[in-house]
Amino acid sequence: MKRRKKWDEGFKITACAARGSTFYVIMTKDTEEYKGKAQIWFTRRTWDKADNEIQKEYEEGKVITGICYSSGQGRYFVAMTTTREAQRYRRFDDGIDRIKWMDEKEENEFHPTIIFKDPTDQKSLVVMTEDDNRSGYHNHCTFSQKIVFSRR
Repeated sequence: MKRRKKWDEGFKITACAARGSTFYVIMTKDTEEYKGKAQIWFTRRTWDKADNEIQKEYEEGKVITGICYSSGQGRYFVAMTTTREAQRYRRFDDGIDRIKWMDEKEENEFHPTIIFKDPTDQKSLVVMTEDDNRSGYHNHCTFSQKIVFSRR
């Protein structure tokens, strides 16, 4: 498997995306953020199964560093990396709840590292990570949404 060979050469998954039935994985060599850190990836058919695996890996000291969904395969791809930084995540239906939660986490030194719109249910997954060694962040995160009214 190419990913395993690349891991052995010092590459780590730094981004992922999906289109149709294909997952695309970007691997970067010798990045400071991932240096000496263990990394895993997995795929799951449902959010609940992906969430269960994420919780298991959280207990092992890993955090979410990449997530995407393949509509062609009907699977989530999740990359997780070992770190000392704390991380929290939550899924949202509503923008107001999301903003309040993000503001609360920002007050506790967390910043957004992933915002993922799940195409299966249109919920937004927000991942926030605690990191002292980062550039400044202020919650100015907005989503443009189009509302269409249909008359029948």
